[in-house]
Amino acid sequence: MRIIQSFGGDPIYNIALEEVLSDLSIELKDEIIRLWIEDKTLVIGYGQRVEDEIDIEEAYRHGIPIVRRQSGGGTVYHDLGNINISLYLPIRILDVSKIYEIGSRYILSTLRRMSLEPYIENRNDIVVDGYKVSGSSIWIRRKATVYHATLLVDADIDLMMKLLKPPIHLVREGRVKPSKYRPTNLKHFIDIDVGEALKILRVTVAELAGKTLPIRLDGVLYRRLEEKVEKYLDSKWNINDGYKGSPPYNLLQ
Repeated sequence: MRIIQSFGGDPIYNIALEEVLSDLSIELKDEIIRLWIEDKTLVIGYGQRVEDEIDIEEAYRHGIPIVRRQSGGGTVYHDLGNINISLYLPIRILDVSKIYEIGSRYILSTLRRMSLEPYIENRNDIVVDGYKVSGSSIWIRRKATVYHATLLVDADIDLMMKLLKPPIHLVREGRVKPSKYRPTNLKHFIDIDVGEALKILRVTVAELAGKTLPIRLDGVLYRRLEEKVEKYLDSKWNINDGYKGSPPYNLLQ
């Protein structure tokens, strides 16, 4: 397995990097795991309508960009109190339950290492004591599979709840359990910050994956990223009228 850890950067770059690293996993014929953090961003699923998912006026009032990802599912909120985990598999897996099983084990094992008792609900939510601390989605490509998830450590939950429009009627209809729309931070349960959580996650990855080789964001990857970014600046993907800043930088030493 290869590992890359990155911080910051324009949300468009971060979404484009998902595709770049998935392509790279195919070339290397090896799995890649990416641990990454970015500032306030709303990431909407491939097939979702922005106005159904997000309070757009609230997002604009706070200056929060909205980007569209390749995978399905609902909208997620990122900020510096949230760790993102992406797993790139160089094989097409059609068994959705299998993909979630492969990806979620890194988060489940990390939480158990923190002396918490996590469990799965609604197929792709990781829950502790009735509260959702992690959600995930998948992207099945022609020659690869991508699993990506969030892990709430010390995120701004109040702002998140103002920005998102959860379809809570699904709970009333019995289609999902209430935990789907009851997010909380790990700090609700234990005294921990993002840096500490990231270190524990890294230890878990090493334990489960064995030897991991680092990938750095070098000139070659940046050039590939610039090529992909142009695609994600298209109006189909970019909801912010030409939003484009700087790429993320590598944190892995």
